[in-house]
Amino acid sequence: MLCTALIAAFRERFRWLGAGIASCLVLLGLSAQWTQFAHYEAISDQQKEILSGILESAPRLESKQTLLILDHTGRLGSTWMLRGELLNSALTYLYGKKVESVVCLEPGLLWNSFNLDKFNHMGRCEEQQDAWQIGQEMPGTFSLPKEQLVTLIIERDGRVHSDTTSAMISPSTPSEQARWTKVLGCWPAEACRTEAKKNPLPDHFRFDFGKWWSMDEPIPGAGWVDSTWIVPALQPRSFAWINEPQSTLLFRIAPRSEPYLMQLGLAQVMSESTKMSLKAFLNGHPLPYKWLDDMHAEGKIDPTWLKEGINELLFLTDMDPNHVFSLGVEYVNVVPQKGVISK
Repeated sequence: MLCTALIAAFRERFRWLGAGIASCLVLLGLSAQWTQFAHYEAISDQQKEILSGILESAPRLESKQTLLILDHTGRLGSTWMLRGELLNSALTYLYGKKVESVVCLEPGLLWNSFNLDKFNHMGRCEEQQDAWQIGQEMPGTFSLPKEQLVTLIIERDGRVHSDTTSAMISPSTPSEQARWTKVLGCWPAEACRTEAKKNPLPDHFRFDFGKWWSMDEPIPGAGWVDSTWIVPALQPRSFAWINEPQSTLLFRIAPRSEPYLMQLGLAQVMSESTKMSLKAFLNGHPLPYKWLDDMHAEGKIDPTWLKEGINELLFLTDMDPNHVFSLGVEYVNVVPQKGVISK
């Protein structure tokens, strides 16, 4: 009875405090749900951009035809971005019939599949005179005759178009367009391009491989493993392993006409030799840099190397044969030298 009386007295005295705490918890929960929803919506928008471009460029496929997609963005290599059989399932639903597709990622023409070797490396795509060999350097390599292929190219800005060597494809019908609009929520492909509509463009690029736990953005490039998190920590850190000799990051900016800096931060290093082998290129220009300490590097960028719109950072690293990965990169910044953004 005494305990019951004490609880009742506590509840009466601190009723408003309890109500306030409960309200705060509800608001925090709603905020977290909204953040998660916005994250998944952003990923969905990227998927719609690619799917609409594929449908517009190849609206009709014959039963024996296979889609060969050469992805210069590397985005389809992300688990979030319809990798491997996930793309086939999405296209089968949109076309209303079974569709087979093969995606090769640039740079390196990596076969975009969940079928990996023991070091988590992808197989290769190799173009020959009359066919494409898919899955090179792995068991189960198969061949796709060019006469049965419809080849599409995803450019670095996300636009999709058919290869000039592909056969002519009949245009889509109004009923097909109406169905795709209903499923995707946008049409034509240009109306689905959300990233390209961002205005104004920033004057800097900063990428840290994930801001929210288990809600990592698709890495805008190829040659990376999906983001990893360092825990436990008061502020968990995200990073991504380079697992190919060539890895890229694509970014959109409107650069100033002044010197820039490239800042690189590492989270993990497999071996000192792989770290020292690292070479960087910006839009094809060799980008010299210096190590500030064991895990941080900085390089000066000539402003004429940058351009408004899509830019490409390319990293070349030697792969240690005894390890799956080479370098774990925590962040990459391209910023005006006068206004350095700290990590």
